[in-house]
Amino acid sequence: MNRKTTFLTFLFLVGFIMATSAQLASNREAKHVSARTTPEETPKPPTYNFRAYDRSYELNAVDVSNNTHLFGLEIAKKLQLLDNIYTYEEVIVPGNPMTKRVIRKPGIYESVKKIEKGLLKSVKKHEQSNEEAIILLNKVLDVAINILNAETDDFEEALSKESGYRNKMDLFVQQTHLVY
Repeated sequence: MNRKTTFLTFLFLVGFIMATSAQLASNREAKHVSARTTPEETPKPPTYNFRAYDRSYELNAVDVSNNTHLFGLEIAKKLQLLDNIYTYEEVIVPGNPMTKRVIRKPGIYESVKKIEKGLLKSVKKHEQSNEEAIILLNKVLDVAINILNAETDDFEEALSKESGYRNKMDLFVQQTHLVY
């Protein structure tokens, strides 16, 4: 009887080990299959939300009689308004008539200027239609005009990391939302 008990215990242990190893193998296979079938999640780029206000009263006051633009009168007015609100003249030394031009938030201002130049070149090279460029530059200018007084440290840091006008434009157009 002792032999029977030992033999049955041995069979039980072998069966238990086989069942456990089969379970572990199926778990490994399931993890391996799920790793292959689930797409790797790429981190979504951050979105920036800023408060916006209707600026039509400021645009109506802008005089662009001597300033024309390839993209039209509205873009010329918005560019002039951008220059008016982002730049100012500062006296270098009191009594000296020389002044220096100071730019508020130079990262944003220079990015907008770079996007404008890039869009002008792409239209001239027929890489992009004039209408598409107007829509894109209009959105960029709306964002830039409305975020002057907002907290934009993260946005400016993201702009400084981007190279090329298209990447900067995508940051303005796709990742920024104006809340009216």
